[in-house]
Amino acid sequence: MGIREVQAEEEVKFLKEEKDKEVSEKTVEMDQINAELEETKRSLKSAQLDVEAVKTDLENKTADFEERFKLQQENFESEVSRKVEAAEIQKQSSVDEVSKDLGLKLEEALNSLRQKEQQLQDAGFKERELEQAMDALKNKLEGELNSANEVIQAERQRSTEKVTRSPQR
Repeated sequence: MGIREVQAEEEVKFLKEEKDKEVSEKTVEMDQINAELEETKRSLKSAQLDVEAVKTDLENKTADFEERFKLQQENFESEVSRKVEAAEIQKQSSVDEVSKDLGLKLEEALNSLRQKEQQLQDAGFKERELEQAMDALKNKLEGELNSANEVIQAERQRSTEKVTRSPQR
C-alpha cells in the first residue's frame, strides 16, 4: 500500500472519527432536546392540570355565588313582600281608624242634629203654648175690656138718665 493509500485511509479514518464525533454530539444534542421536550410535556401537563383545577374552582365558586345570589334574591323578595303586606295592613288599619273616627264624628253630628231638632220642636211647642196663652190672655182681656166697656156704658147711661131725670135747673 502506498502512501497515498495510507494517507487516504488515514483521511477516511479521520473523517470517520470526525463523523462519529459529530454523530455523537448530535446524539447528545438530540438527547438533550428530547429531555427538554419531555420536561416541556410534563410542564404542559402540569399547567393543564392547574388550568383544570382553576376552572373547576371557578365553576364551584360561580355555582356557590349563583346559589347565594338566588338565596339573597329570594330573601329580598320575601322581605319586600312582607313589607308590602305590613304596609297594606297598616294602610287598612289607618283606613279603619279614620273610618271609625269619621263614623264617631258622624254619629256625634247626627246626635247634635237630633238634639237641635228636639230643641227646635220644644221651642215650637213653647211658641205655640205662648201663642195659645197670649190668645187666651187676649180673649180674657178683651172680655174684661168688653165687660168694663159695658160697665162704663151702663154707668154713662145711668148718668145720662140721672141727668135727664133730675130737674133741670
